Amino acid sequence: MKVQGWVEQDKGACSFYRMEQPFHALFAGGVNASASRYVRGDDLLDAGVTLVVAQRVVDPNAIIILDALKQRGVPYLYETDDLLTAVDPENPVSHFYAKKAVKVLIDTAIRNSAGITVSTPELAAEMGGYGLPVWELPNSLPDYFSGSLFRSGQGHEGEVRVVWAGSLTHHGDFHERVRYGLRKAARNGAAFYCVGADYRSKLGGLGEHVPWSRNIPAFHRTLPRYDIGLAPLKRSRFNECKSELKVIEYQAAGVVPVAEDIAPYRRAITHGVNGFLCRTEHDWKEAIETLVSDSDLRHRMRLECLSLTSDRLIGARVGMWESAYTEASPLPV
Repeated sequence: MKVQGWVEQDKGACSFYRMEQPFHALFAGGVNASASRYVRGDDLLDAGVTLVVAQRVVDPNAIIILDALKQRGVPYLYETDDLLTAVDPENPVSHFYAKKAVKVLIDTAIRNSAGITVSTPELAAEMGGYGLPVWELPNSLPDYFSGSLFRSGQGHEGEVRVVWAGSLTHHGDFHERVRYGLRKAARNGAAFYCVGADYRSKLGGLGEHVPWSRNIPAFHRTLPRYDIGLAPLKRSRFNECKSELKVIEYQAAGVVPVAEDIAPYRRAITHGVNGFLCRTEHDWKEAIETLVSDSDLRHRMRLECLSLTSDRLIGARVGMWESAYTEASPLPV
């Protein structure tokens, strides 16, 4: 088996977690696997590739190449970790995925594939409507999260630091419930940091903005400086299919999450043990205020969060990826 990953053009978190990290782990484990944004059909045939994993295909030229490979005996899997057919209207990329031509391209790419790989059970259920094999391969943490930088469990000295980290795709997620809780925390002396996209205007101008780093490992190294991590999400069909990645990143860095009570975060958080799940304004206020004011509780919950890391590392899960690709690869002649 020789597997080639075809990475989406926007080289961001999706490609890092869904392609670069697992393919690196596969290669380290002895599987002939690599991932790249730059793929040519003739090169794949000449290299003897037996399976292509194509991420979020929306390019007609890519579909032509994949179809040609399929006709010559090289199947492909369609990889996605978002429900691209139901992007929330507030999301800045929704106008692109709402285009009829784009919807047709996605549908064609999926239907012509040998199967689909996804990140969550909810997304697997949505993709099951195509009648193709679906493999659930959960978003996992880089193995460096097992290192001493993340494992100390000591936190940091000084003020309590509350963080939200993410991209510009969260316009609909910062509701009044979160703003209310943050205002109360600020009055108790907590500091708020908005990492990545600057949503402070939606949060009453609170806190400091920390620019996003395209270097994801570098961003991860900054996480242990925080105490409490926010993960608000609008309740929608699109978000119900998202993964728990933001929360498990927080937890692996010893940052206690306060998150929306929504399917992906319920998988990662045991309420009151390794984080809080919130539905109402009161929930958000109480969770944030409680963590800010109770250092012993923060410490206990931090240790509970860190205890979850080992089972979530890509090194512990890469066998799931290898099994899926082996199952999808054509049998040798």
